[in-house]
Amino acid sequence: MFDNTAFCEIQTEVPADVLSSPALLFLYYRIEQILGIKAGSESLKTLNKYLEEYCGASFIENPAAYEYLLTSREQIYEISRFLTVNETYFFREGAHFELLANLLPELSKLKRPIQICSAAVSIGCEAYSLAMLLDYHAKKGLDFDFAVDAFDVNAQSIETAKNARYSSNAFRSDGSAWKYISDSYLLQENDEFVVPQSIRRKVRFFPHNIMRGLEKQYDVIFFRNSLIYFSTKNRLSVLNNISDSLNYNGLLFLGVSETASVKHPLLANRYTSDVFYFQKVNTPNIIEQISRSPEIPGQKTLL
Repeated sequence: MFDNTAFCEIQTEVPADVLSSPALLFLYYRIEQILGIKAGSESLKTLNKYLEEYCGASFIENPAAYEYLLTSREQIYEISRFLTVNETYFFREGAHFELLANLLPELSKLKRPIQICSAAVSIGCEAYSLAMLLDYHAKKGLDFDFAVDAFDVNAQSIETAKNARYSSNAFRSDGSAWKYISDSYLLQENDEFVVPQSIRRKVRFFPHNIMRGLEKQYDVIFFRNSLIYFSTKNRLSVLNNISDSLNYNGLLFLGVSETASVKHPLLANRYTSDVFYFQKVNTPNIIEQISRSPEIPGQKTLL
């Protein structure tokens, strides 16, 4: 049976000018399905123009060519540059870095390298900020090693991150409290700031789509200021993927404006030093809690 309510909910998320264009509407739904994000009409128009030039035909003339490009993982990494926002800078939302620094003595008790993930890393400033912060405290006397994995669906951004050269635009007043760390690591060459090899070796950059899940387990995941771009139905999928890849008691940092909207049975909301974050809780306790909860008619338990 056709679900008119669900159809109306979907329609409210689709821009009006997208609904009136078969090509843009096709791209909207395929991008939402593949990447999970709600693409804006201007981004879709730019992408459509690129695809028309690449295919040598419009969507109406050759829809199969469009479909082929959107089923190629490499092509998705390429065309994502039309759909993602690369707003980032060193030590953005510094309160998260302050809290992580305070938690390092506890994390160092793992007696193994701390595993950190910088998801939706854009051009790399967040990942390098994390690496500099941890390296700084390790040299100050804390006994630990660490590794940072950093990915983004935008392949062009990942190449910029690997290049590790930044202009002054990568520094904002929001991160100025950490200037003493960035100044002790970054090398200035003319008008650029270069990340040294000692820090670059600690970070592994690669293109990846978070909708496909994560392949490793992490102690800390930063996934900040990206959840807001996902469609309503895909936010839970993303949070499921993240929680699956967090070690027990692992920490998740979201953007300051995103935290209040997140509710997930495996992610407990924590508040310390004026900072909200999430911690993966003990799975058996959650399963026991779910088993005691009243059953909702028609609801299937995912155990």
